[in-house]
Amino acid sequence: MEQNLLELKKDIYLELRDGKFSNAEDMAFNALADQIMDTDLEEVLKTTRFWENRADALIFGEDRNSGELLFEEWDRFVEFCVENKVENKKIIGSVKSYIFRTIIDMLIEYYRINPCKDRNSLVMLGQAFYEVGENQKAIQTLEYALSFPGDDNDIRIYLLLGDMYAESGNDELAMVMFGEAFYLLPQMINIDGIGYTPIRKLKNKIIEDGFTGNEVAEWIPVYGYLYKGLTVRRNLEYNDYLQLQQRIKEYEKSLKIDKKVIGIITPRLINYYLWVFDYYLFQMKAQKGARKVADRIIALFDELGERETLMKRLKERARTIFQSLLDEHNGWDARGDENIG
Repeated sequence: MEQNLLELKKDIYLELRDGKFSNAEDMAFNALADQIMDTDLEEVLKTTRFWENRADALIFGEDRNSGELLFEEWDRFVEFCVENKVENKKIIGSVKSYIFRTIIDMLIEYYRINPCKDRNSLVMLGQAFYEVGENQKAIQTLEYALSFPGDDNDIRIYLLLGDMYAESGNDELAMVMFGEAFYLLPQMINIDGIGYTPIRKLKNKIIEDGFTGNEVAEWIPVYGYLYKGLTVRRNLEYNDYLQLQQRIKEYEKSLKIDKKVIGIITPRLINYYLWVFDYYLFQMKAQKGARKVADRIIALFDELGERETLMKRLKERARTIFQSLLDEHNGWDARGDENIG
């Protein structure tokens, strides 16, 4: 009898994978007559009722971005599962396969009817490909999305590409993407949601060193530079450099007048200065400018006096790295220093 129940459940999961929620519900309901205490069957009923109550969301409409709306319903389903203790991974995985393949079909059809693509929808399409295991299509879609203007506060594309590049073995591009995310908005990053092993190791090291809460994300790019793991960056355009200098001026001012947030501002400033250091040294080949920035970074570690022992260790490590890089590129023509600033 137990074998028959296992086979029945497999059939139910197949119905869920095909989006046949009514069939799955009938099969689970009938089986419960003999298996009153079976939690898997109860979870199937909770799941099917959720989606049957949202049948309209599963139908494509030309007058709306149905894929985007269905994406929102999936997020609600995830919350529903947590609140209602739907924990069976086979149930969730089967439904996920159907929902995201439906999202893909809807988004592609919407693009066919409305050829003016926007970055947000492309990011959703890339994520949908990723969720069903079509990683190459996901990467191609997200790389294409990067060519479209978007909200600077939306860092999803960089985090998604970071994980995907890492999974495909391209650590250098993964570093670039994660570096971009931590450059733009570290405070908006859910570190626990990042699968990239170097970042997870950095997070653990930072926590071991005593940092907590929002401080952890701010120190990720700094530790990534000092202990490796986030050492590759994209090249800055000159306008990017000017914007970065403006950010630095604003945070330097905040550092002087608002000591309450010194624990957040200090690592963020160090991260910004690390970008400038690399820009001077590798792009502009300006030794004097790079050395000046390195000195300012070293001085910033002294802002956190209450962590004197830790800051001394980080400062010495930074000093060693900077000196090694400066010595390695000491033969470069430094006349470009005159044009920096």
